[in-house]
Amino acid sequence: MSALHTSIPPERCGSCVKILSILTQHHREHPGRPLTGAAIATAAGIARPTAVFHLSYLAECGRLEKDRRTPAKVEVASSQWAARSPLDWAVSATLPCRTCARLLLVLATLAKGQWSVQARAEDIAAALGASERTAREHLAALTGQRPHARPQTGPLLRAETIPGTAGYGGRLITFLSRPVCEGG
Repeated sequence: MSALHTSIPPERCGSCVKILSILTQHHREHPGRPLTGAAIATAAGIARPTAVFHLSYLAECGRLEKDRRTPAKVEVASSQWAARSPLDWAVSATLPCRTCARLLLVLATLAKGQWSVQARAEDIAAALGASERTAREHLAALTGQRPHARPQTGPLLRAETIPGTAGYGGRLITFLSRPVCEGG
């Protein structure tokens, strides 16, 4: 396992959360019929080797059984996964564009449980595994500043330049679909 990933609990990793959500739903709907690594990767919008890496980490942390396809019944983890957070929201969002969906997960992961995050385009692009141009284009689509080839229901994010930084301090990105039920 990567030392970087082992320092992050699976609940704070967008790919781990997405994969566990996919496996849990599939296990409920089709018990006894495990998904292939390629099917998991496609559903999560990540590469197969990346999916295999996160499946191994989830099994190592006890979130999956040893077969790496069956969600473990862990009481402590289930209460953590039930908490509403930007990451939970990003995982449940269905978007027609895989890059936009991955970008939403990256931003939710960077937000570390907050409903806004300050990030620079190059940091977002590196976390996304894409060019800065791709990151900026899809961020503009998610904020409604630019049309997208695959239309979406409306802006999901608000991005503002940080005052006094001349654009070098990044942007303050706020998630717009904050759940009403959250603490008041």
